[in-house]
Amino acid sequence: MINLRRAVATAAVTLLAAITVTACGDGDDSSTAEAALGTTLTTPTYAEVHAAVDDLWSSTAEMADFSIRSVEYDSSTVNRVLDMCHTGTAAGNEESLQSSRVTACAPLIYFLYEFGRSRDDSAAVETANDLYSYAVTRISGPKSSQKMLDTLLKSWGVDVAAGTADVTPETAAEARVDAVRTALSGVRGVRMSVRSSSGSVALFDVGTTGTTETFGAGRTEVRVLVTTRAAYLQGSRTALRRTLQITTRRSVSGWIRVSAGNAAYSTVADGTGIDDVTTSILPATTAVRSAEDEGVTVLRWRQYAGKVGRYDRHTLRVDAGLPVSSTVVSSAGDRTVTRFSWGPVDAIAVPAHAVPLRQLSSAR
Repeated sequence: MINLRRAVATAAVTLLAAITVTACGDGDDSSTAEAALGTTLTTPTYAEVHAAVDDLWSSTAEMADFSIRSVEYDSSTVNRVLDMCHTGTAAGNEESLQSSRVTACAPLIYFLYEFGRSRDDSAAVETANDLYSYAVTRISGPKSSQKMLDTLLKSWGVDVAAGTADVTPETAAEARVDAVRTALSGVRGVRMSVRSSSGSVALFDVGTTGTTETFGAGRTEVRVLVTTRAAYLQGSRTALRRTLQITTRRSVSGWIRVSAGNAAYSTVADGTGIDDVTTSILPATTAVRSAEDEGVTVLRWRQYAGKVGRYDRHTLRVDAGLPVSSTVVSSAGDRTVTRFSWGPVDAIAVPAHAVPLRQLSSAR
């Protein structure tokens, strides 16, 4: 299962893992606190919204014990989520920044709204509406923030004022993909096991200082360490040639060093960074189908495989906002299953002694 429970990312996306969510607590459906969100839009500043949430939190002790699908807020987490709602976390273009802000605001709006509804607390519902108004009127970008926000809130059963977005399978899938993208923008490490239909297994530890890889077993095993300055290889001549297309004149029992700038370094290192990994997990198409399976979000899509008429079928399972497994079936029927465990990984320990690759052979 997932190791990473980064406070902001978890609070912002755990609720996004399920399209049907219920709040904990004994609520009365006829509560006078059930005003539809967006009935009266205001234009609060971030400072005003932050002050309103702080006042509500400090004056309502019950909120510290309230939870939604085991997600609980404390004063520190609330402040971090509000900051992310205000500034966003995703680096890149304007659209990704807008999406990260909206998907940070949405779960806290839901939390406040459901607390107010279940406790008949009109102040909580009013604060939820203030945060909703802030997100709608203050978060700008190429898309409609209100449509994005309403898609998420309506999918959780929140009563949103008439005249806003209807939830369709397409918009629900888009919201779920955006939620995963936002969660992945905050991760700093992952451990992956990759198993193919042939039975081969590869293990990866990917972090901020580099990547560790292990392929094969026994005499065919290859170990790889990748840093920004060099890659380190360990394995037999045959194993290195078959797995990495690197040829040496002789075998060595220890490590081989491949300096950055060497053509072989690119062969080994390209695509192994944490950003490369998180990007490769997400669909490169908008034609995504989504569903729920016992609280786990399932995303499915077809992706062009580089040859005319060839497409791979992808299935991504998401739990608590982050991917837990990816299954890719090629047009030839080959299946590759990757399992993810998110969290910090050990820093790369560079070997004290290694033979430079240039002393063994040229590499292609």
